[in-house]
Amino acid sequence: VHEKAALLFLLPLSIVAFDNKVLARAHFLAQLAGGYALFPLIFTQKESFGVLALFVAYMCLVWILHNHIHKEQGRIELLFFERLYVLGFVFLHLGVLIHPHVLGGLLPFLPLMLTSFYCAMGVIWTFFLVYSHTLSLK
Repeated sequence: VHEKAALLFLLPLSIVAFDNKVLARAHFLAQLAGGYALFPLIFTQKESFGVLALFVAYMCLVWILHNHIHKEQGRIELLFFERLYVLGFVFLHLGVLIHPHVLGGLLPFLPLMLTSFYCAMGVIWTFFLVYSHTLSLK
């Protein structure tokens, strides 16, 4: 996922996410996928821990705010496979961290390829959520 492409859908989705729970759920998943897709731009290990800590704090804040805003409609619930997708980012990040130690110089673009593919799956799912919600409006 290219960083400019991520901004094209994150900015408008950030505005309409306050409308209802479906769009808030889509916004959370889009922020997660789009934000993590930017991690390959950080090259050094010294920077990555600070950025990861800020990103996790930001995602927690997004989740708390969405649940607070939509408390009249009930808590925002992720589907089972969406929860697995969110959990998969932990394993993806661990794989990216241990890749240089396990494979050395072999397959240097594997972490970037896996990150791009995994984040693209989330972006595509988010588009599906938004479009299906929009088409179901009367």
